[in-house]
Amino acid sequence: MKCLCVGYHHIHDGRFEVDRPDGSGDWLLLIVKTPAVFCIDGEEIHTKAGSYIIFPLHAPLKYSADGDIYIDDWLHFFPDEEGHETLQGA
Repeated sequence: MKCLCVGYHHIHDGRFEVDRPDGSGDWLLLIVKTPAVFCIDGEEIHTKAGSYIIFPLHAPLKYSADGDIYIDDWLHFFPDEEGHETLQGA
């Protein structure tokens, strides 16, 4: 795995929103510490605190706070060649 950048306990207010229709240019792991809303394939999914999600390369990213505050940890990365094939097929 090649780690590009990582963030720990990033705090945002309730107006926080990410909308990247073409993704972030890499893979993204989010560990969401507060309730959040994710839009996946046009469907809004409300998550609880303590949820996590992995977005593969080029996956649209659309998520936001679901309350007065949004806190997450994140990791932008590229998997190794073997893991890349396995994760895409999952």
